[in-house]
Amino acid sequence: MALLLITQTTSTETGSCIAGERSALLHFKAGLSDPANVLSSWEGHDCCRWKGVGCSNRTSHVVKLDLQGPPVLGGNISSSLLGLQRLQYLDLSRNWFSGLQVPDFLSSLHSLRYLSLSGSDFA
Repeated sequence: MALLLITQTTSTETGSCIAGERSALLHFKAGLSDPANVLSSWEGHDCCRWKGVGCSNRTSHVVKLDLQGPPVLGGNISSSLLGLQRLQYLDLSRNWFSGLQVPDFLSSLHSLRYLSLSGSDFA
């Protein structure tokens, strides 16, 4: 029940996401190919306002990444996601990761409760 209460919200209490989490998201973005410019909103200080990013109103931690396609993202999934230790929801379905292995480090995201990689061409 708590997951439903916090994953759809944007941080308004502090007006900005946590700097280390913003940095982790930018490193994640740097490893991706984004020919349709889906992540063009990923700039500025408040990552909680970026497309596909959900933050807790209470803590400002990033708790949700909803980047399901199309349009299609590709490239590499950076281990910088480990900087999002409060991440509960990760959806990268219907993207194009062309035969890559599902990253082992995803199992280290201990708060993760939902993961979808379906239709993303993982090996």
